[in-house]
Amino acid sequence: TKVGAWKAFSGTNCELLGRLGQSPLEEDVLSNVEKFVVKLYKVDSSITCSNDARSYLFGAVRKPEFLPPTTDALRLHIKRCNYQVCVWENAHIPKPSLPRLQDCGWIVQREQVVPRLITLDPIPETCPEIVVCHCKGHCNTKNCSCR
Repeated sequence: TKVGAWKAFSGTNCELLGRLGQSPLEEDVLSNVEKFVVKLYKVDSSITCSNDARSYLFGAVRKPEFLPPTTDALRLHIKRCNYQVCVWENAHIPKPSLPRLQDCGWIVQREQVVPRLITLDPIPETCPEIVVCHCKGHCNTKNCSCR
């Protein structure tokens, strides 16, 4: 909820958003934003890492899309947000010095800039048995053990 998000934000470092837009993006900014996102999922207060929050909630959610993002995916998203803030903060400068897109969670494919969603597999290749699609016959996802 919006109220829950505000409470989570109020309980974190209030400089959290004020430090976005810097280049290079510092590790403590990345970890503080990650802690904030983890708080939104209302997990145990000792959990500060998105991967740990995923593990904590794994059996409690009905659909995988209700899990927090992996730390890898979240950090790439934070880098993209940071890049966008950097662009906005330098919009008044005719030719601003911006960080490289490829260092900020973006990739260039066929002359188009697209978000890089992950650099690591969300589920280790050694654990394919935990991926289930609940298919009743022919699998469309090609992700589960029925393939």
